[in-house]
Parts: sequence; structure tokens; C-alpha cells
Amino acid sequence: MKVFTSFYDDVTLARAGTITPQKYLDIIAQTFTRVAQNAGRFKQSIAESSFDAWTKFYKQDASATNNIVSYYAKGGIVAFGLDLLLREQSNNQVSLDSVMQVLWRDYGKDLKGTPDDVIQTLCTNEFSIDVSDYLNAVVYGTQDVPLSQWLSNIGISLHYRARTGLADKGGISTSPAIKHQLGATVKESSIGVKVAQVFNGLAASIAGIYVGDTIIAVNDTVASMALLQRLLDTSTGDKVNVTLIRDGKLLTVSLSLIEAQKDVCYFSIDNTARFNEWLGVS
Repeated sequence: MKVFTSFYDDVTLARAGTITPQKYLDIIAQTFTRVAQNAGRFKQSIAESSFDAWTKFYKQDASATNNIVSYYAKGGIVAFGLDLLLREQSNNQVSLDSVMQVLWRDYGKDLKGTPDDVIQTLCTNEFSIDVSDYLNAVVYGTQDVPLSQWLSNIGISLHYRARTGLADKGGISTSPAIKHQLGATVKESSIGVKVAQVFNGLAASIAGIYVGDTIIAVNDTVASMALLQRLLDTSTGDKVNVTLIRDGKLLTVSLSLIEAQKDVCYFSIDNTARFNEWLGVS
């Protein structure tokens, strides 16, 4: 049930009025962004991620983002999608809340263990709704959750945009988009910036930049968290020279200036009344 926990962590804040509906959407947009930028979601299912949690998820190596998926992050999206699927199939009479109530009645009160197919069986027996294809695709398989086909039912839309900077995690933003994408995440270092993740197929990976490298200059200009993106965006030509430190040695690699991908998610509210009704707020 961990996938449900990560869904309710966020939506409960909005239901209680602790955060605004738009703030809630910005929070889950950040989750969507993390998953969308993770190529590992096509290689590992969240069922496998949960099963291997103590040997892979909690012991991640440098290649983790390209090979595994977070069962918490994608799991929250799966729970969101299941709620929308149940509502559509029942003319809005059944929701994920309905499932949780039955789970509590049949298993929670007496602290019984749940069988592996409890959600599929419960939805069929209690509500006459077959969710097996959905669960097989997004829980036991590696398909993305097909949210776009349901979002209009609750008055919202999902969009994609380019990053606005190295620290952009997703959600609505009025800042201008970057021009060129590094294809890696970095963090502050005593000198330059330290590479924390490298994404397959993007500029940093193609250039041979590795996790753990420290980028200290772009075209002989000192780089920092504040300057790195600006140096990439204002550079002309097809490539820049990136100077870095690896294992105590200075190296220079050629980095292609690749147009920034639209891989950051945000939601818009198209029908406030309908979305508030889904949230259960006035």
C-alpha cells in the first residue's frame, strides 16, 4: 500500500486546506517531473522496485536514475490514476477513498495481511470494476500512467515545458526557460559544481561526464551554481569545452549545446469548480 501512502501524503494537505489547490498540483507536478526524467521507469516496474527496495532502491549507485524507478514517486501517480479510473467507470460513485474504506473494513481493523492481488480482487468483487489491465500495465509493467485521458474529468490539464534553471523541479513558473540543457543534476561544491546524476542520451552523458566529476569551468570561465546555466545559454556555436576534475586530475571534454527538452511538468486548472469537487474542498 506504499503507493497509496505517497498519494494521500499530498492530497490530504489540500483537502485540509493547509495548501491551495494550485500548490497541491505544483507538488505532484514535481513528482511527475522526477519520474518523467527517469529512464529507469522503462526498465523496472514499481512492483520490482518495491520487491528489490533493500538491495537496489536504498543502495543506489551512479547509474540508478537510468536503471530503476521509485515505487514511491511513480506509485503516487499510479494511485492518482486508479482514483480517476474508478471514478470514470462508476459515474463518479467509486473512488480510491472507497477502496481504502473496504481495505480498512476487511484488513485494517483486524491487522490482517493483504494478498498480492487484493486491489484487483476488491475492485471486481465490491464495485464490479475490472482494473486488471491498468494494474498489469503500470504496476507490474513499465508503461506510463495514462493520466491525460482522465484529467479533464476533474477540470485540470497536464503540460510540459523546458527547465528554467538547474534548480527547477517542476510546477508552474513564470521564469524564462533555459536554452541549452546540461543533461545532469549538480550540487554546490567548494570549487565549481559536483555532478550528482547524469541522464542517458543527453549532453553530459554524450560528452563523457560522470557522476562525481566536479565541473570547474566552461570555455575557460569559472563555473558555479549561479553561473553554469548562464554560461551554457550564452555560449555560441555547437559545442563548449568543459573543464572538470576527476579523481584528482584535470580533464577537458567537449559538450554539445543541445536544445533544452520539455521534460518538466506542470498542471493548469481549467475548471475550478470541478477540481475543487474532486478535492472535496469548497
